[in-house]
Amino acid sequence: LIVDDGSDDGSIDACVQSLLPEVDTQITVLGLQRVKPRVPGDSAFRAGVARNVGARYARGEYIAFIDADILVSPNFVNKLLISLQDADIVQAQRHYLTYDASKVLPQYDEISGDDCYIADNGYWHDFYERGLKYEWNNLEHAYKYTCSYCFAMSIELFKGHGGFRKTFAFYGFEDTELGYRLYKDNNLFYLLDEI
Repeated sequence: LIVDDGSDDGSIDACVQSLLPEVDTQITVLGLQRVKPRVPGDSAFRAGVARNVGARYARGEYIAFIDADILVSPNFVNKLLISLQDADIVQAQRHYLTYDASKVLPQYDEISGDDCYIADNGYWHDFYERGLKYEWNNLEHAYKYTCSYCFAMSIELFKGHGGFRKTFAFYGFEDTELGYRLYKDNNLFYLLDEI
C-alpha cells in the first residue's frame, strides 16, 4: 500500500513505475485529498492520518510503516517477520545518507559506511548503542524512541490501541504518543540490528 498525502508532482507515478519490475504483488495507491496544496515548510503534516488510512486497508497480519525516504535491505521483510514472532513492536535503525551519496540515488546494497551518518548524534547514537534487540525495554522512558519511519507490529495490536491519534495534524510526536500507549500496556519493543 502506498498512501499519497496529496502530492501533485507526479512522484506517486514514478514510485509505482520504479516498483513494478521488483514487486510481484498488487500495488494499491490510496490518495488523500488536500483543500490546498502543501508548500515546503508548512505545518500541514498528516503522517498519522495517512498511516491510519493505510492500516484501514491493510489485509495482512502485520503492518510496517516505512517512510518514502527510507531504503531497506532486500531481506528486510524476512527480518521483520522473524523479530515479530517474539516481540510486539519492531523498529529498525535509521542512518542518514550524506548529501553526496543522496544525489546519486543509490540502492541499499550500493551504500558504504562512509555514505551514512547518525543524526542527533547523542540521542539516536546512544539509543542504537544501548537499545539493541530487547534492551530497548530496559531504557528509561523507552517509549520516547518510538519513531514510525520504519516501525512494525501486528495489525491487531495497532488497531487495538486506536492507531495514531487524529489530533496530531502537524509535524511530529504522533509516533511517540502511540509508543507511550503501547509501552504503558507492557508491549515488548525490539530494536532490529538493521540499518
